[in-house]
Amino acid sequence: MSEDPLKPKLRKLDCFPLEQNGEVSIALEDPEKRFTEARVMSKKAFWLASLLDGTRTIEDLQAEYERNSGGKTIPQEALEKFVSDLRDNKLID
Repeated sequence: MSEDPLKPKLRKLDCFPLEQNGEVSIALEDPEKRFTEARVMSKKAFWLASLLDGTRTIEDLQAEYERNSGGKTIPQEALEKFVSDLRDNKLID
């Protein structure tokens, strides 16, 4: 079954914490070797990426972010770019 482009799904990746300059980030490695170097993202970005399970739209992500950030919002364009960047980096199924 092909991916619904309106409900992106994060690929199965190996994930582990990585400390850089006193900050903890999340390193993502591809067990299928579609990319050779680990990708690194902030914990907040990783949390948001982890919501990409193929069942949520961009609007769903906005609502979830707002619920979990004390009412802060994130623009739809920013989420669209975030998903596009993940897709460009081969992290979307």
